[in-house]
Amino acid sequence: MENTVIFEKNAISKLCDELKIYNKIYIITSPTPRSMYLGIISNLLNERNKTFWVHTLPKNAICSKDNILISTSKVKSANIIVALGAGTVCDVAKIVGEKVDVPVIVVPTTVSHFGFFNNISYISSPEPEVVETRYPKKVFIDEGIIEKSPENFINSALSFAISLSEQSVALFAQDKIFGDVKTNIFELDSKIKKIEELTGWLSLSKSFAVLNLMDYIYDLFVILKNNPITSSICYALMISSSTLKHNFGEKCLLCSRVLLRVYNEFFAQKNIFPKDIPDREKILFLLEKRPLTGNINSASNHQKYFENYINSTNNLLSTSIQNLFKINKFKLQEKCLEKEIFVSKFLNKFRLINSDMNQIRMIDEHQLFSNLELLPLQFNNFLPQLISRFGFLNVI
Repeated sequence: MENTVIFEKNAISKLCDELKIYNKIYIITSPTPRSMYLGIISNLLNERNKTFWVHTLPKNAICSKDNILISTSKVKSANIIVALGAGTVCDVAKIVGEKVDVPVIVVPTTVSHFGFFNNISYISSPEPEVVETRYPKKVFIDEGIIEKSPENFINSALSFAISLSEQSVALFAQDKIFGDVKTNIFELDSKIKKIEELTGWLSLSKSFAVLNLMDYIYDLFVILKNNPITSSICYALMISSSTLKHNFGEKCLLCSRVLLRVYNEFFAQKNIFPKDIPDREKILFLLEKRPLTGNINSASNHQKYFENYINSTNNLLSTSIQNLFKINKFKLQEKCLEKEIFVSKFLNKFRLINSDMNQIRMIDEHQLFSNLELLPLQFNNFLPQLISRFGFLNVI
């Protein structure tokens, strides 16, 4: 692996030993981990006569370009960046490290998704974007800290892991069509199943469940190292009008369920063949309503962007791909239905033991489905793009 993970008791002490070789240390954190754990690290660094300074993101901060800009401005002459916190802190720190060419050490203060370990970060604002970074130099996971993970982060981590069921279906379809998948899909399914089984342990032994969950999240990173950017993650990044705004894992699971339903209905068609190109006028209308950044903003206009998308995905309409779908449609539908049932059973079980999951979730339905139509244009994910090019998303 390109990064080294230390997952043990008193890992914080080993972190401070690691930092002995650095002269100037820049710590990025957020309010809760700052109040709970920065004091311990500060004392250990002061004992070693280390120079360090701290930047604290706002409460409930997101990985936005504004927060990245502010965090970058405070790097000064640091020769190491320490990300002390959860997913947002880690995402911001990795992007800052990439911008200023300074290595990053990650110190998770709660269980979360596999962003702690991988070489990508997710920007949520002003518009969603996936950014390639370097892998963290090291990740120090202190068992005593992870055991104290708040319930909402445990829920989010579990939901995120189960949301990867959608990636299992997408990779299965890609393997049947192109045969070039490097991920072991059976291993992925087995690990997701083990994580689902941890749900029952939460009411029996939270410590056991949470430590194993953190361990399994790392395993998911290893399994998906060649395919970490899932459609459900990209879709979740596009959802902003929701009471799930600060729960990335649950947003991913919601988007995973929507995508699985779309996949299932697509595979269930009697005959799978291109019906029409994506609804051009509707797509242009949605683009006009949302002045997107990145690839869309770099195009001279929305119409050209749409035409570029069509031209770049025309290969998905080949006769060979259509024939392979006809041959494999029943296997694909069976796989999709299996995952839909699996996710549904997980949610039923989780609601029985977790009162927080029974709270009403509010989401902008129009945004949910309009983003579904824009998803294939904004992110290069095989299955949503193929379904879009077959004209199937026009009915959503």
